Parts: sequence; C-alpha cells; structure tokens
Amino acid sequence: MNRTARVTVTVWALAVIFATIAAAQTQPKVLYKCDFSQGLPAKWGKGELVKEGLPEGSMGAVTSGKDAQGVIQNINSNIEWTKGHFTIEDGLYFNFHAKMSNPQWFLVFLQIKSPGMASDTVNYLGRPEGFSADWKTYSIPLNDFKAVTGDKKDTAPPNGKICSLYFFDVQKRDLGLTIDRVWISKGKPAE
Repeated sequence: MNRTARVTVTVWALAVIFATIAAAQTQPKVLYKCDFSQGLPAKWGKGELVKEGLPEGSMGAVTSGKDAQGVIQNINSNIEWTKGHFTIEDGLYFNFHAKMSNPQWFLVFLQIKSPGMASDTVNYLGRPEGFSADWKTYSIPLNDFKAVTGDKKDTAPPNGKICSLYFFDVQKRDLGLTIDRVWISKGKPAE
C-alpha cells in the first residue's frame, strides 16, 4: 500500500472513530430501564403483560388490568424500598413509550423517599402531554414532578432521594394505556 492510500485509510478510520464517539456523547445516559422483554419484573405491582400489538422490536409491554370487580387498575411498578429504582439528581427525565386506544389525560406518580429503610415517602405528580393512539415517547423532566401533599407540596423531588415506586394513574378509566418501556435518562432523549 502506498503512502497516499495509507493516509486515506487512516483519515477514514479516524473519521469513523470520531463520528462514533460524537454519536455516543449525544445520547443521554440511561440510569434505569424496564422494557418488559422478559415479562413483568418480579413483584410487579399492577398491570398485565401483553405480547401483541407492540412497536417494532418490542418483546413485551404492560397494560392496565382489571380487579376482581372489573374496575380498571393503574399500572404500578414493583417496589424497590431500600435502594430505589433510581436516585434523584439534576437533569433527569422520566421517559416512557406508550399508546392508548382511548387517548385522554392520565397522571404519572413517583413515590420518593430517603434511601434505606426510611419511611418518609412523598408522592410527586407528573403530567404527560400530547396523548396519542400511536406509539409515542413521553419525556417528563423530574423537576416538573411536584409533591402533592404535606410541607413539600408543589416542590420538585430533592436530589439524593430515591424513587421506590412509580405508577401511571388512569383514574379507573379504560384508556387502553399500554407501555412498552420506561427509562430514566440524564438529559432528554431523542424522540
């Protein structure tokens, strides 16, 4: 290989490396994810596993179920009491990919507490926007979640606390809410 060819190959290889690094740096860091590809996580709170009508590449999702009396239930995560699903820090987004057969408003709640066995839970309310019958990514900055009661009312979750539980509140309405993944990112993900 002559010198010109070696230089061309080297320049091309460096361009590929730099492009790969740049692409990796533009993607927000994922701190927690749940994609239901292996079914519902152990001790999942509420919701039913679905394997049909999923977006391309998905292997599972969770949808609102009904209780024994036929009342529509919320979708509740499992409880991670001592370590939490994730720790609150600046710049986090609560993301989920979902669709609804009956698009209407619903609420997202985070149960926030101190790490360990502490029992100082506070529920924080987030309001997703732009409801859709098609699969859509919703991203809510954690700073937009606000405490619903107590002396923390209307404040955002404080750094250093953990999220022990999250849930999607449909107010007992049959919205056909189906979620194929939930994740927490440092920075807003691309849509």
